[in-house]
Order: sequence, then C-alpha cells, then structure tokens
Amino acid sequence: MAEPISKQLQNLCKDAVLHRNFFIICFLVISIAIVSVGIVWPRMYSASTTVFVEEENILGPLMQGAAVQTEVIDRARIAREMIYGRRMMTRLLKRRGFLVDEPDPVKQDREIDSIKSRTTISTVRNNLVQISYSDSDPKRAYEITAELADLFINESLDAKARESLSAFEFIDSQVNEYQTKMEESEGHLKAFREVNLIAGPGMIAEIGRRTAELEAQLQQINQELREERIRQTSLQKQLSGEAAAATQFTRTEMFRKRIGELQAELATLRLNYHETYPDIVQIKAQVEELRLSITQENLRRKQGAGTGDDQRGFIDESALANPAYQQLQQQLYAAKTQISTLEARIDQKEQILAAQQVKAKRVQEYEAKLAELTRDTVVNRDIYSDLVRRREQARVSMNLDREQKGLTLRIDEPAFLPHKPSGLRFLHFTIAGPLLGIVIPLLLLFLYRQLDPRIRAVSVLSNEGNFPVLGIIPHMASRRERRFAIAGVGGSLFILLAGLVTLGVLVYTRLQGGL
Repeated sequence: MAEPISKQLQNLCKDAVLHRNFFIICFLVISIAIVSVGIVWPRMYSASTTVFVEEENILGPLMQGAAVQTEVIDRARIAREMIYGRRMMTRLLKRRGFLVDEPDPVKQDREIDSIKSRTTISTVRNNLVQISYSDSDPKRAYEITAELADLFINESLDAKARESLSAFEFIDSQVNEYQTKMEESEGHLKAFREVNLIAGPGMIAEIGRRTAELEAQLQQINQELREERIRQTSLQKQLSGEAAAATQFTRTEMFRKRIGELQAELATLRLNYHETYPDIVQIKAQVEELRLSITQENLRRKQGAGTGDDQRGFIDESALANPAYQQLQQQLYAAKTQISTLEARIDQKEQILAAQQVKAKRVQEYEAKLAELTRDTVVNRDIYSDLVRRREQARVSMNLDREQKGLTLRIDEPAFLPHKPSGLRFLHFTIAGPLLGIVIPLLLLFLYRQLDPRIRAVSVLSNEGNFPVLGIIPHMASRRERRFAIAGVGGSLFILLAGLVTLGVLVYTRLQGGL
C-alpha cells in the first residue's frame, strides 16, 4: 500500500536532514555551477523589423485589364529562402566589409552559417514578414537587421523587375514567332487560292446542283430516246406493210397494162396478117403468160395475206412513188435523226456528268486543303492578336515594376537599436541556480528511497508483509554520538554559509562588473 503524500514528504525531509551534508554540497555545487554559467553566458541583443507585403495598391484597380501585377504573397512565404540564399548572404558580407580581405571559402561559409543561425524569419500575418537578428553587439544586431530588410526588399523588387522583363521578352519572342507563322500561313492561303481558282465558297453546292440537273436531263433524254425507238419500230413495221401492198398492186397493174399494149399491137397486126402470123402467135402467147402471171399474183397475194408473208424482202421501184409510203419513209428518217440526236446528247451529258464528278472530287480535296489553310491562318491570327495584347500588358507591367510605381513591399516597422538583452539573462540564472539546487537533491533522495530495499516504516511490515508487530524499539544515541551529531550540524552550517558567501560574491562581482 503506497504511503500518503504528506507522509512521503515528511520522510523525504527526514532523509534530507539525515543526509544534510550531501544535500548541502549538491545545493551549493548546482547553484554555483548555474550562476557561473550565467556569468559567462553572453548577452544577446535582438533587433527586428517588419516588412509589409502589399497585396493591392491604388494602381491595381486603375490598371486592371491593362497590366498584370506581380504576385508577392508567395514572396512573403519564401522570404526565408531568399534571405538564407547564398546570393543575399554574399551581398550582406560585402556590405559588412567581410570580403575585403578575401577570406577563404571555409571561413566565409562559417560566417554565413553564423548569421543564418542567429537570424529568425517569421510570417506575422499573410502580409507581414518579420526579420529578427540576435548578436552580442546591439549596434551590429541593429545594422544587420536593417541591411537584411533592405536587401530583402531590393531583391524582391529586382526579382519582380526580372520576372516582368523575362515575361515581356518571352511574349515578345512569341509575338515575332507567331507573326512569322501568320504571314507564312496567309501566303500559303493566297498562293493556294491563286493556283486553285476552282476552289471557292459554295462550289460543292453548285456542283451538286449542276450534277442533279444533268442527271435529270439524262433521265429525260433517255425517256425521249426510248419513245423515239418505239416510234421507229412502229414506223418500220408500217412502212414494211405499205411497201408490200404497194408492190403487189403495182405488179398486177403493170401486167394488165402490158396486156393492154400487147392487145393493141395484136389488133394492129390482125389488120394486116392472119392468126398464124408468127408475131400474132407470139403476142397471144405473151398475153396468156401475163394473164397467168396476174392469176398467180392474185393467188400469191391471197396466200401472203393468209400466211403473213408480205414480201418485205422485195420493194418495187414503183412502190416508192406511193404517197403513203413516202410519208412513212419521211417519218422514219425523222425518227432516226431524232434518235441519233438524242444519243449524241446522251453521250455529251454523260461526259459532262463525268467531268462534274471529277470536278467535285477535286473541289472536295481543294476545299479540305483550303479549310486547313484557313484554319491555320485564323488560329495563328487569333493567337497573334492575343499575344500582342498580352505583350502590351506585359510592357505596362514591366514599366510599373521598373519605375517601382506598383511598389508592393515596404518597411512597416523599422529596426531599432536594442538597449536590453534578450533571451536568458543573469537574473534568470541567479534564480534558477538555488531553485535547481534544492529540487535536484530532493529528487535524488526520492529516487534513493524508491530504489532502497530496506524497510523504513512499521506499516510496511503490518500491511504488506502481514507480520505481527509487538513493539517498536527507538534508537538511543549515546553521548558521543550526540556530540558528533552537533559537530556535524555545525560543519554543515559552515559549509552552507561558505557556499552562500561564495555565491553572493559571484553575483556581486557580476553586477558590479556590468557583465
């Protein structure tokens, strides 16, 4: 069972009295050691300055859209990197005259590391950057703090100017590049239009309309051609039938006319000769043959009408003089002429249609190329116009940063010469020494009691060991032991007094020496 706190404190005080020499020696050693450290502890003077990072000034609304102000919020965040950078530290050493003797790089790096270790950079708010520097010399602390702030502002402004100049030069180079691209694309487009005059706006639609008209005309002509061919076939049939009828009729009439002539000649010969006259006999025979021919012709006509044989293969010349035949022949000639004309027109239209199709294919290729060239020209022109506008904005921004009209960094709270040291002072060591001189020995005695296995209280036997306690025999000191105890107390008091005097002398010497 753990002892109460009051009991533990009471026992701890008893142990302190019992081990008073250890306690006093530890107290004096710790106190004198801490005060001695305070004596040699250097006084550090800290100077600080605050840089105001202006997010927007009066020129912001006035130059909105015409200039792009350089962002400085990120610069406040990276102030530590800028100040701790080799460039700024080297400039600081040059200002301080450290590089006049051209020290070796190791010494220079050591000095830079020393400045960095004593420099503190913090962001008070989003727009306030605090720069602090600590040094044993207050004047040097003030000067280095002011120089760091000045270098930080100048470096930030120079960085802004360099950034604006770099942006302007980059945009200007892009403007020149896209101006060349725009001129080249416009030249290609102009040359393409001059060479390919066929490629014009709406040409595909015009060719499509023309092709549709040609196809409609071809359909109309083919329809007329089919009608004329049907008409030609009909006329040929009519002409063949009329010729056969006219031929048969003409041959019969010819036979009859010949019979009439022979009979007239026969009558003349009978006036002078007998029937047995050879000429009369011959004429009679011819008349009989002609009559037989008429009979055969009539019979053939009847047979031809019954069998459909109209003797198309033979056309008598006398049938050509038939008016009906001549009219049909003229109509047939006209139909053939019309057919030839229509066929010629079809060939012409098909050639024109094929040419239109080839032209349409070429125009599609030309228009695709023209669209590509036009697109390149428009894109380059748009980019060029946008870059020209941005270049003018960058020019205004560059002029603002160059003339510091858009100042965005300024000293809000300047550095001051510190008159009081900062950090741990001698007073802190003087107070901490005796306090730690008391606390540390007590802690050591407490740990000793916790680790000591010996039984120091009766309650431990009765409560934890379950041993019956019959009685307690106190220690009876002898006269000699009492004399030694009194002498020990006197010695302890002497040691304590000597230590306190030594401690007081150290404190007095420190205060009188102004250290």
